[in-house]
Amino acid sequence: MNELYLELPSVGLVLDLRHSGLDQSSLERSMTSLGLAHREMAALEGGAIANEDEGRQVGHYWLRSPAIAPDGLGEAVREGHARRAALAGQLRARYSNLLHVGVGGSALGAQLLVDALGDHTPAVSFLDNLDPDGLEHTTSRAKLEDAAVVFVSKSGSTAEVQVGLAHVRRACADRELELGPRAIAVTCEDSALDRLAQQEGWRGRLPMWSWVGGRTSIFSSAALLTAQFAGADVDAFLEGARLMDAETRRENPLENPAALLALAWREAGADRARAMVVLPYRDRLQLFGRYLQQLVMESVGKAQDRKGADVHQGLTVYGNKGTTDQHAIVQQLRDGPDDCFVTTIEVYGGDPGVTLASGARASDHLSGFAYGTRAALRAVGRRTLSVGMDRMDARSLGALVALYERAVGLYASLHDINAYHQPGVEAGKRAASEMLELQARLLAILEEGERGDAAQLSGFVEADEDAVFHVLRHLSATGRAGRSGSGLGSTFFSV
Repeated sequence: MNELYLELPSVGLVLDLRHSGLDQSSLERSMTSLGLAHREMAALEGGAIANEDEGRQVGHYWLRSPAIAPDGLGEAVREGHARRAALAGQLRARYSNLLHVGVGGSALGAQLLVDALGDHTPAVSFLDNLDPDGLEHTTSRAKLEDAAVVFVSKSGSTAEVQVGLAHVRRACADRELELGPRAIAVTCEDSALDRLAQQEGWRGRLPMWSWVGGRTSIFSSAALLTAQFAGADVDAFLEGARLMDAETRRENPLENPAALLALAWREAGADRARAMVVLPYRDRLQLFGRYLQQLVMESVGKAQDRKGADVHQGLTVYGNKGTTDQHAIVQQLRDGPDDCFVTTIEVYGGDPGVTLASGARASDHLSGFAYGTRAALRAVGRRTLSVGMDRMDARSLGALVALYERAVGLYASLHDINAYHQPGVEAGKRAASEMLELQARLLAILEEGERGDAAQLSGFVEADEDAVFHVLRHLSATGRAGRSGSGLGSTFFSV
């Protein structure tokens, strides 16, 4: 179907879905559900409560189009962008380095933008995990004497950010530096982090809002402050998204790239039988696969639909970059089980480089590999999609991210699931918090003189034996509990 090949001159993108499995009959079957999905998306942009579980609006589209925001929120968005732009300019003029502290959506967007669009003149590093070695390594190399530090947490109480803050505070103290004059908080108003920044007189505070989820916060100060510091053209990034939004609001599915992409995922995914492998053929897009993992999987991986029925819906995303990955994984994608479909992302322009004796350039080889991978997969009946970008710039990247954002929302509507909550993530956070509480109780009984193996000690704290062993093994490994013997029957005691 020629209708499945779309060129979008307004944003410099090309979408080719001709080999995805999407056809005329599947389009015709989907017209009613697509119409409903389109109306739901329009209501969401208009300010309807889209996340009913949490009773909140979903307004990440307003971040690049403040004029459509309801209830006077557009002015808050414009003010937030202005404050962010001014602060980023001040930081870039004052500091040569920036340390960004955040996790998940509070880091992934910034990491993608810095890697894809940064000019690499100021150095940007990230604390995005709780790994003790990583925390020490990053803070020791961050050149804090000449660094701004940005703490990003929507709730203001994220464990990873609190741990990162403690490590940065200690690193500053070791260097006899004040944290406050170089620290910026990006968080919701009156969160714990916001209050701390006010109390300590931090360099700046920028807003996040309850109606922007972490996985869609790339168009907010959570990502744009760090990206602008790194030299990214964030205004062009916002413009590209705004232009793509206009394309993806089209009611006719054959003219709406996000609607077609969502349908292609449904057809190529074959009702969860296939995962999506994303291969961007450009180094600057190597983090795009990781970015999509959270955007897609956190949005559509749901146990229940909106009616409460068990569905266990999802779309698994893998990917890094071509041509690197095709030497590692395409063998199985082509000749192994038919459990994946492949999306290639190409950048057509931008090769001033060396011409080989054959007359070919690096981009010629790259283009050949991208098409060759798709052709080799199609030859054995495997599904492929491709996205093309006229150039690798901020405007095109903004359009690309916005395309996938809208496709995720429409895909969720087609499957009648809530794309805007994350009960599984929250369950993991609660379980982690419970483990810390269990650790405190186990330390207390050991200090009282109790000793024994996990089975014996679990009775004192009324907890699962496996969880107790996990905590005791950790306490022993970190020098806070003694251990004799080996295996599950080890005896643990106070030190």
